[in-house]
Amino acid sequence: MVGVETTGLSPASCPLPAVSGSVLAKAPRSRRRSAICAILRFVSDQPVIVDARGLTCPMPLLKAKRALNELDSRQRLLVLATDPGSVRDFEVFSAQSGHKLLESTCEEQTYRHLLERK
Repeated sequence: MVGVETTGLSPASCPLPAVSGSVLAKAPRSRRRSAICAILRFVSDQPVIVDARGLTCPMPLLKAKRALNELDSRQRLLVLATDPGSVRDFEVFSAQSGHKLLESTCEEQTYRHLLERK
């Protein structure tokens, strides 16, 4: 699949304990606020994923630029690509655009580029 998707969270992958709505509603106001803030911090740390596997230059970079335009400052974008040229493309793009290239790795012929919007 080629496109943009957000990271899916399942109850098994979430490190926060499951809390039913009625339990949260009965908690003191300060505890509700801190629980909600913890959940929002966890969700906001999850990157938006652009799956550009199978696409050749310049499409992985163009899809990433489009997705970055939709993000808020300091949000993260994870680009999955199979094009070996994407490594250099994202290094140059990061230097020219001011967005941070936090990580660039290759696992099983899939390049993973993690960017943070400026």
